[in-house]
Amino acid sequence: SMHRLRRYNNTNPGSSVPIGTVHSGGRRQLHIKTAEDVWVPLHRYNYEKAYGSLPKDHTIRFLDGDSFNCEPSNLIAIPRSAQGAINATKTYKTEDVEINRATMLTASLSTVVKRKIKESDR
Repeated sequence: SMHRLRRYNNTNPGSSVPIGTVHSGGRRQLHIKTAEDVWVPLHRYNYEKAYGSLPKDHTIRFLDGDSFNCEPSNLIAIPRSAQGAINATKTYKTEDVEINRATMLTASLSTVVKRKIKESDR
């Protein structure tokens, strides 16, 4: 809607906020202002600051399941192709962050291996 877009630019006098401002914009994730009129998801910003650029065809998941916890230690990059396999497992969202990490990495590895096997069969 127009209302949501408006918050991200300076069409309203006095709406400008300093670079580094973080807000949710009514979404289930936080965004950080990195330049005039440029807002990026905070989890991606923090991930790339800590670990370097996100690998191609990867997405970032929250190890504790909380999309507002954008600490680098809570973020993991996984292949987009593994999303389905991860979501299908019951143990990717437990109280234990290390179990969640292991589940996501196992599902990711399984997805990548299956794809390589398919490619070699051609």
